[in-house]
Amino acid sequence: MFIESMSLIRPSWLKMKIPSGENYVKVRKTLQKYNLHTVCEEASCPNVSECWDVGTATIMIMGDVCTRGCKFCNVDTGKPFELDSEEPQHVAEAIKDWNLRYVVITSVCRDDLPDEGSEHFARTMYLAKINRYTFEIDYKTPLDQHIKAIEKNWVPFISEDNLLLAYNLVPHKILQITDLKSNSLKHLVFPNMCFSRFFWKWGEPRGGTPAKLIGDEYLAFFHSSFGKNKKKMFYVMGAYTFQKDPPYKVTKVSKFPILLGPTKKTRVYFPTGFVVKKENDKDIIYLSYGENDQISKIAIIDKEKLFENMQKVY
Repeated sequence: MFIESMSLIRPSWLKMKIPSGENYVKVRKTLQKYNLHTVCEEASCPNVSECWDVGTATIMIMGDVCTRGCKFCNVDTGKPFELDSEEPQHVAEAIKDWNLRYVVITSVCRDDLPDEGSEHFARTMYLAKINRYTFEIDYKTPLDQHIKAIEKNWVPFISEDNLLLAYNLVPHKILQITDLKSNSLKHLVFPNMCFSRFFWKWGEPRGGTPAKLIGDEYLAFFHSSFGKNKKKMFYVMGAYTFQKDPPYKVTKVSKFPILLGPTKKTRVYFPTGFVVKKENDKDIIYLSYGENDQISKIAIIDKEKLFENMQKVY
């Protein structure tokens, strides 16, 4: 049988050009000069030349070795080197030299460090803001701290005379203010940390009220939002408990949202604080909350019935 050989014609979009261009060369030389890394290179992105040439780049700080081995990522996994104390300054100088219009700063995961590298990331962010009026900076941090926009979602509580801040329910992150004047934060890492899992189908649970010690557990109220779009978004409340001792694991959460009126008239419930008072041998919770961002109200809740309608978290 005679088979005629034919050359395979590939479409133009399937072919990648060899990295080149004035901006590409400039970015690459600067990276080598300051010993910096980018996701573009470490993750073997095929579009590296195209992005650098139009004035965008993704800097990856805290080294080029990650402590996690995600299957979808091409970044090396292993035991990282010590942090380069001069890296934050080098990032700021590199950004200034590049004259880029958009920069993303991200990092590898550093589970080997007590604060997971948050202090290093914060220093890098601070120094990079020097040029914030000439281009845009986007931060991709695994810790979600030192960012003002999320402060409303913190849950403050007192433990062993320390003021701590809980953030997120899954995972339950605990932070400590180390300096009130500078508002500096420390992410607490415990040897027996575990990942609590529970199902809440009314959006992502976020903070709301300070937590209070009720018996041998802390109680706090949270809020979450769900809906197809902003115009049809609903904000509901829920309650959860967590351990009184480190690692402060979440133990119980509401089975259903706490609704205090018809949803057609009330689209927003936001808890702000609560107290517990003994009345007729019962623990009564007085919960203050906002309605539709217009008025404040007080809800009276039987603590025993609230706890009966909570489910365990594993």
